[in-house]
Amino acid sequence: MLQQVVRQHLPEVIPTYSSLDGLKELSTQVVGSYGFHLVGAFYLLHDNRNDMLPVEADLTIEPGGTSTVKVGSSDSVFEMPTGERRFASAMENVEWTYSVNLQLT
Repeated sequence: MLQQVVRQHLPEVIPTYSSLDGLKELSTQVVGSYGFHLVGAFYLLHDNRNDMLPVEADLTIEPGGTSTVKVGSSDSVFEMPTGERRFASAMENVEWTYSVNLQLT
């Protein structure tokens, strides 16, 4: 679902000739009865490279609630890490440049 939201509402964050191919979660947290907070990165496939595009989302299924999806800038894209520590380290300094708000009706 997050890939679809980014493709549709934030196409400028995906480099030319690239594709999003799944999501690696760094952390998820349940928020109240209707929502959750997710931090992770999309697998970004382009130019025979495997990079990652950071994403953070506050999602809700509460009727009338607003979900927010933030995506890192092109400066925040990083090479696919070999371990969890490197993944967490790469996610520490992300510039959340792009965002979209979605309202459930």
